[in-house]
Amino acid sequence: LSVNWISVRDKSQRPTPGQIVVAWLSRLKEPACVMYQEDEHGPIWREIVTVDIHHKRQDLVTHWMPLPPLPED
Repeated sequence: LSVNWISVRDKSQRPTPGQIVVAWLSRLKEPACVMYQEDEHGPIWREIVTVDIHHKRQDLVTHWMPLPPLPED
């Protein structure tokens, strides 16, 4: 399985609103699972594990990729 990171600057390839993806957090230099959403101001990347109380838009997210397929039993 080979998946490439997608730049958030590429507006032609955005996740579906409500989709959970892996996002690269540039300041922390680590990946995180986030839920992608949009509103009238643009994209919102919400971390799943830790909640951003300030609701910063696109905070730290520079790239994203879909989650890998679920494991088979």
